[in-house]
Amino acid sequence: MEKLTTFYFLIFSHLIADFILQPSSIAKNKFGFNKNMLAHSLIMAVAFLIPLFNYLLAKTLTGGIIIFITHIFIDNLKVGLGKILKLSPEKHLYWAAIGIDQILHLTVIYLNFILLIN
Repeated sequence: MEKLTTFYFLIFSHLIADFILQPSSIAKNKFGFNKNMLAHSLIMAVAFLIPLFNYLLAKTLTGGIIIFITHIFIDNLKVGLGKILKLSPEKHLYWAAIGIDQILHLTVIYLNFILLIN
């Protein structure tokens, strides 16, 4: 039961960091390997680290690094495709892209959880 609770905390911390702690200035300007993307991905890595602090530090740091790297990749993919397809909040495909983005992030969290925690 403790592992499942930890997994729920991981999901909760991800959602807080990705939606509440991300200012619009970062959300609008994160593309490529720029300071906004690095700041956002660092926040996401910290959000992953906090719920896992009671586990071995090496596993937690490894998971945080995986979150950092994959978050850069997934968000760059979303933003890049959004620019190519000229997506905006008025288009349904924009919201589908956000949904796919979140599914990919949550899949990485789940795989981290399975591979590193168990």
